[in-house]
Amino acid sequence: MSAESTAERPARSPLPTLFLTAFIDLLGFGLTIPLLPFYAQRYGASALQVSLLFASFSAMGFLFVPVWGELSDRVGRRPVLLTSILATAFSMALLAVADSYPLLLLSRILQGIMTANLATLQAYIADVTKPEDRGRAMGMIGAAFGLGFILGPFFGGVLAAYSFRAPGLAAAALALLNFGLALRNLPESLHLRKKVIEPSDAPGYRDGPIEVEAQPEPFGAKVIGRVLLRQATLKPLREAMANPAIAMLVTVFFLQAFAFTNFESTFALFAQQRFNFGSRETGFLFGYVGLVVVIVQGGIYGRLSRKHSELNLARAGMLVTSVAMLLLMLIPGRSALYDSVPSTPAEFARRALPMWLILPFSSFGQALINPSLSAATSKRGSADKQGGTLGVQQSAGALARVIGPITAGLAFDHLGASAPMALAAVGTAIAALLVGRIPAAK
Repeated sequence: MSAESTAERPARSPLPTLFLTAFIDLLGFGLTIPLLPFYAQRYGASALQVSLLFASFSAMGFLFVPVWGELSDRVGRRPVLLTSILATAFSMALLAVADSYPLLLLSRILQGIMTANLATLQAYIADVTKPEDRGRAMGMIGAAFGLGFILGPFFGGVLAAYSFRAPGLAAAALALLNFGLALRNLPESLHLRKKVIEPSDAPGYRDGPIEVEAQPEPFGAKVIGRVLLRQATLKPLREAMANPAIAMLVTVFFLQAFAFTNFESTFALFAQQRFNFGSRETGFLFGYVGLVVVIVQGGIYGRLSRKHSELNLARAGMLVTSVAMLLLMLIPGRSALYDSVPSTPAEFARRALPMWLILPFSSFGQALINPSLSAATSKRGSADKQGGTLGVQQSAGALARVIGPITAGLAFDHLGASAPMALAAVGTAIAALLVGRIPAAK
């Protein structure tokens, strides 16, 4: 059954509140990024221990995105979002008061668990949007994430100059604000979904499948235990992968995320090797990339999604990204003119000209891929398992972001600065080819 809903939509759209929820979520998360390595070094953390602070976050996303997603299918979107947001405030406050490396690591693990609510947000969107509007709505949420991630590190760096505790406290305050907004403005959406009841196997029972209004289960230890048991036995994964269309979409999502993470995780090293850029220059380039993504997902994507299918947009985005990665590979090694970090903004702008020209293409491509694949998955998934299905997909992406940096680092060290770009180009091109094998939505 497709994920279309036959129920009425709420008179007042919750999408603005969802946008704010996603934006504040990532703004708070981004506030803490600049200080983590330096905060950890205060307590004697090694480079490996610093990397564990980041890897543990992605690993928790891999494990818990499908848990939150399936739980929201059972108890409702609203209680899951409210619980995760409030617990995020606690994890950020723990980060602010941490006085040892183990406490820092614990706070990051909790953050990874509690902010793994993307599938729930996407399932909420699937509940309240028509299929033809779903890609645009997914793009708007992606733009909110991108905007929060751009502004978060900037303000986090400013606050960290005053105190290492300030970004964590600010992030906790933002999470509490987020909780208040969601509590006030986000109604439950699960009742907008129709649940399919299969006919009885009893002899003489002739009625076919019927649709009934989905009713949330009580949110308690019993239902949480059932969800955790199903996740531990990989039953949701097996159910999702039994659908050929979902299986291919999850595979494509993993592959393109893995490919792009190879580029993303070594981009700073690549820029240093080619142009002798430091953290400031690389930060400007990342901000430039994020700005393009926000513009595309926040404005351009909606117009494109009305004229083209999600799969065509995803394929186009992958091909554009693959070409951009190949162009980056063609940038020659560091010139003798680049033996020092740029001394003026004008010199930085002139030296970075190849980046200014190429990066918008990779950003444009990535801005098309993620909302398109999420919308396509939503349309092909069962109406009463949106959170679980989208959770499996997002979990695959989180796993790719754990493996990708490791592969990229090995390739960079042993094969050269261009090797991760080659992996990104080839992996994204293969993903584009696989998109053609995804069955159309019914």
